[in-house]
Amino acid sequence: MKRKRARELAFINIFQYSFQDDMSEILEQFFEKYADCGDQEAYIRDVCELVVTHKSEIDALIEKYLVGWKIDRVSAAVLAVMRLAICEMLYREDIPIVISITEAVWLAERYEDEKAIPFINGVLGSLQKDLEGK
Repeated sequence: MKRKRARELAFINIFQYSFQDDMSEILEQFFEKYADCGDQEAYIRDVCELVVTHKSEIDALIEKYLVGWKIDRVSAAVLAVMRLAICEMLYREDIPIVISITEAVWLAERYEDEKAIPFINGVLGSLQKDLEGK
């Protein structure tokens, strides 16, 4: 399985977490259905668990970079995309920041309205600038 597909599956689990507040149960059910994740299972588990562990910190960063919005007005899909990307940006040194942003935009193209793309790109781009000290 390619990382792009693994990222998409992680996004789906993180999205589901918005409605079912037990990531271990979500992942258990997920891996019963998708037992063929192979070498990407560790990545999926890791980012999903990191999002849960650091949700408050990640959400605070999202809130910080929202311009004219409150986090409770952001759709669950957009939140899941941004939570995953920010998780990668902060806690996965093996993934370049630009890849996390590019893949977040790709997920938004697949699962959200086209208006979400510049919104997500703006939030993640602002975080990127701060992380890189620009």
